[in-house]
Amino acid sequence: MKQYYFLATLIAPLSLDLDPEVHIGELKQLAALNLNHRDQRQMRLFLTWIDLNNLSALWSGLEINILGNWTKEELIDLQKFPLAAPPFLESYLYQYTEAAKRAAHFDQLLISYFSYAYEQATGFLKDYLEYEQVLRLAFAERRGAKLKRPFKENASLLDPIDPWQSQLYAVAAGGPDISGVLENIHEELDLYDSNVQNPMDLFKQMIVMRFDKIEKIKAKYSIFSVDAIIGYAAELDIVNRWQTVTKAKNKSKVMTILKDIEA
Repeated sequence: MKQYYFLATLIAPLSLDLDPEVHIGELKQLAALNLNHRDQRQMRLFLTWIDLNNLSALWSGLEINILGNWTKEELIDLQKFPLAAPPFLESYLYQYTEAAKRAAHFDQLLISYFSYAYEQATGFLKDYLEYEQVLRLAFAERRGAKLKRPFKENASLLDPIDPWQSQLYAVAAGGPDISGVLENIHEELDLYDSNVQNPMDLFKQMIVMRFDKIEKIKAKYSIFSVDAIIGYAAELDIVNRWQTVTKAKNKSKVMTILKDIEA
């Protein structure tokens, strides 16, 4: 495994309330210059995660706040000419041609991304995306239970054949959690149950939990590896979400961002 000693010296510990010393744009440039081809693919795969959330923001009439693989202008062009998009996104853009429908079915797009990413992701990225998917599905299941709404639609989007999603499919469809896929998010579920009526408090506490989770996942890998670099990018995304909401003055903008909790 390639060790990136120079990049490791530039990545300082992050805080939710302090402006990062290295922003995502700078990190992208450094990654392009220093990472080998295999690790650059891992970085692009993570940045696609940011791209999707940026597309969701655009479909909801919001500004994007952090750069992924594409700028805002490039994302706008990508929607008109999706041939440059990853296959799962290209299919989605052709399936739903209106912004409102694209926003409404965003969960479907995310699940397609998770399936696409699982085939390529390694190390930190694979661990982190699995955490995010399990968390989002579990929250959706809890929300559906409180609203006395069946969870069949969410479960039907999962692929019971996919080696990663088969466990999630079984749990989402109402089966027992034999493999323990929910074991690592019991604190998050307890938090959701206790704060579901107070979305702002829930958001803030979930941001802290997500940040801590990334730190724990990163600790499994060398500080000189691409895993540490992608982990830093994931933390930058979390810091940006926190600062965007805490600085936002427009109530409708805040509430739109808070939907990320239940996405």
